[in-house]
Amino acid sequence: MRFCLPLLLSTAVLTASCSTEPSPVRLDFVGASGLTSSNRTASAADTLTSRVFATGEQPLTRLQITVSYEPTAYPIIYPTPISSFDPSDTPDGPQLLYLDSVLTSGQKELLFQNRVSVRTTSGSERWQYTATDAEGRSDSRAYRVTVRKGDSLAVYHTYTIVARPAETGAAGRRFLALRPGLLLPKFAVNKEPANQQLIDLVFTMRQGNITLETPNHPNLGLSATRWPQANRRPTVIKRTGLDFNAFQAADTFDELRTAFNDGQAYTPAGSTGALAKDNVLAFQSTDPSSGESHYGLLRVSELALTPVPVVSCTVRIQK
Repeated sequence: MRFCLPLLLSTAVLTASCSTEPSPVRLDFVGASGLTSSNRTASAADTLTSRVFATGEQPLTRLQITVSYEPTAYPIIYPTPISSFDPSDTPDGPQLLYLDSVLTSGQKELLFQNRVSVRTTSGSERWQYTATDAEGRSDSRAYRVTVRKGDSLAVYHTYTIVARPAETGAAGRRFLALRPGLLLPKFAVNKEPANQQLIDLVFTMRQGNITLETPNHPNLGLSATRWPQANRRPTVIKRTGLDFNAFQAADTFDELRTAFNDGQAYTPAGSTGALAKDNVLAFQSTDPSSGESHYGLLRVSELALTPVPVVSCTVRIQK
């Protein structure tokens, strides 16, 4: 995917580099309070912010960000007995191209800030930033985030994510892959088929309210060229009357599937309308390539519209 990115110029405090030779392209993380610039441990679904500064002798033409999940970003189904579990049997997930931005301003410096939601499962993820100049020369920096979560033998995966959709049209949307629990910005799914095929639900703003919509909902107005129909997951969502206690009690595959089967279709289908605190919706997430479906519940645990729209949702999904 290519995404045209505005360049921001700034005086930056950069993290130390071990390079002793001058390079025609130089990229460094900005070291400051609240910014991630080196390996660290984080909680599941933590929000981290990084800032990179790049400079080149020639104009910079591209900024790329990739993230690799080790092992897979998906929840692991542990065998019985648990002593027979072999981590080497779980292959690492594919590398995700998070940003591929073509820079057209002709400037030789850029400052880019990236706010991300990390994995919801135990494991690590490696974030790599690469700047390239007009002559194809590049420089990269990376850090690793490790998440240690109390995984269990439960048949469901649970996590809480925080989304901040904005009243800025399509650019303000946030895209959720339910089973791995990954929350992505628009530029990560704009033209990248592999990322599009992960997305189940979209957080968006409608008339001052936060809503959830499936990729096939017509109100999203997704471009058939940038996001072909074949790349849209056929996620189904339903309204439920479940309260907090019923949500917490749904801890088996049959209970999650029953909650979906007993739910009522939204009108129009594929959109929750304005979300409210304590709403519980049931969903069926289907992988279009394999046809395999997973059932689950999503509860709106917190929601605020002012001063900045933000919603916190807890998800339970069949492993």
